[in-house]
Amino acid sequence: MRALRAILVGLTAAGLLLGLGGCNQPPPPPPTELTAEAQAPFGEGGVRLAWKPIDSELGLTELLLERQDYDGAVSPETLASLDPTAVEYIDDSAKPGVRWQYTLKGRRDPNAEPTVIAVYALGRTADDEEPPAPPTSLEAEDRALDQPSGINISFEPSPDELGGAEDVVAYRVYRVTASNGEKGDLIATLPAQVTRHVDEDVTVGQAYSYRVTAHDGVNESEAALSEVVVVVDNARDVLVATLLNYLRTILALAFTLGLAIMAHEFGHMMLAKWSGMKVDEFAIGFGKAIWSRETPDTLYTLRLVPLGGFVRIRGMTPEEVDDPDGLYAKPVLARFLVMVGGAAFNVILAFVLYAAIASVWSPGSQVQIDRVRDGSVAAAAGLEPGDLLIAVDGRRYAGHVQTIGAIARSPGREIELTVRRGEETFKVPVVPEATPAGRMESLLYALDDPTVRGIIGIDNKPVPIERTLNPIEVLSWAGRHVREGMGSLTVLLTKMIARPETAKDSVGGPIMIAQAVHEVQQEGVEQIIGLTAYLSLCFAFFNLLPIPMLDGSKAIIVLVEGIRGRLFDKEREAMFHFVGLVALLMLAFFVAYMDVSRITGNGWVQ
Repeated sequence: MRALRAILVGLTAAGLLLGLGGCNQPPPPPPTELTAEAQAPFGEGGVRLAWKPIDSELGLTELLLERQDYDGAVSPETLASLDPTAVEYIDDSAKPGVRWQYTLKGRRDPNAEPTVIAVYALGRTADDEEPPAPPTSLEAEDRALDQPSGINISFEPSPDELGGAEDVVAYRVYRVTASNGEKGDLIATLPAQVTRHVDEDVTVGQAYSYRVTAHDGVNESEAALSEVVVVVDNARDVLVATLLNYLRTILALAFTLGLAIMAHEFGHMMLAKWSGMKVDEFAIGFGKAIWSRETPDTLYTLRLVPLGGFVRIRGMTPEEVDDPDGLYAKPVLARFLVMVGGAAFNVILAFVLYAAIASVWSPGSQVQIDRVRDGSVAAAAGLEPGDLLIAVDGRRYAGHVQTIGAIARSPGREIELTVRRGEETFKVPVVPEATPAGRMESLLYALDDPTVRGIIGIDNKPVPIERTLNPIEVLSWAGRHVREGMGSLTVLLTKMIARPETAKDSVGGPIMIAQAVHEVQQEGVEQIIGLTAYLSLCFAFFNLLPIPMLDGSKAIIVLVEGIRGRLFDKEREAMFHFVGLVALLMLAFFVAYMDVSRITGNGWVQ
């Protein structure tokens, strides 16, 4: 239980150590923008790649262009070796309908490893003439909320069956002012995975609005439009807004992590007390104690940094094993319940928070059909725009992603959709069409076969489910969220064991959590509470894993001791858990590196 505190302290140091590595290496070429667009429909002209001229003073002797089948997750292949003065290349061997990821590298010495100077540009030659659906929920706000100078632009991906990933290879951002007309000027081309952009080329006091379109390599969608934004021109207002925003993030981070950790440690403490064990201290946070209260049984402390916590139960150290009020003086069942009590209270907390969300805001989201594609499975089944997909094979999911995932996991197999049209509810049998799946789709929808998914040929959008005050429905929705959350974590762990390369797309630490909290706290209380509930489930799930130092391994040891009728040597057990702590810290360092890599765009994580 003390491991969590140590991990949180160690992550920051690990990130600094990893960031200092390689300081003696020659500086890499500066990044440059790499664009990739099809020359003509149906792949007739291939994909044209273009980049800005590379500074000749860098002394590059060669440019290397690599290509990778992005959806197939195939290892990159060298496409061409180019002169360092080259600024474009035509890839005429790109197959239609495939998303290609290109990487531009530079080499100074023929015998040296090339250095990446441009990455993550996706190109595709479309195999149809139909444009993708446009992105949704486009928002633009003055960057004063984060830092001075600029406008933050964010949007939701195009609402098709794969959240925009099936057809879209890039989003185009246009800036509209009074002088450049209704369409505006193209200011950025973003890869399909990027749904944020910062426009820093703005003038204080000037009004701007934005248009964002989706592009499939040939066809461009209609535009999503933002409201007009005026850049703040008061430096004091900017500073105050920035400080308040970060203060809200700190408070939200303390609430989300603090509440989840407090529930976990409270569970250990309460079950220990109920079992007659002596609890010496219950602490929230780590570092110096800033408040304390001592009772006849327990010392309660609040410590300086509220991002951890611990409970000190008598008998948990080797020298206290024989204490009559300690852990090991109690029956096996009591000891086992204390070990799993933290995770149990985390699940209870998540259940309560999800129940609050269902009764105050919305139990979840469901799928509404936006468009039915001609000749598709959905068209043959008689589905229409505006229909709501309520359930799949009789199971109603708490979120629209899970509903689409149930369809995606059923390629070539008949399933039954429960559909609501107006006031009418009916059931429709369909057989989803099998189609290739990418690595992100495989992870998102937990596909049994990571290369194949099922689709029925619709564009869709999520719509919130109406809140309910019916206590039975509230409890049902809360239970559904808990079940699906724990199920998704189980699937995630299984996928990571089977396919370790997925870890870089799905694993994050406190830095990633802080980023999520920073974004969520700007969206409202509902999102903060929802994130807290999910983090609480994460605490429960991962603490129950049979890893040394975690509650799961301690619970197993207690059960084995009960079966064999005697205790293990506690000195050796302490060493066993110490080895586990070292392994957890190494994992924490690795996770911190991935977090930093995501933020900076450096390293192997892309």
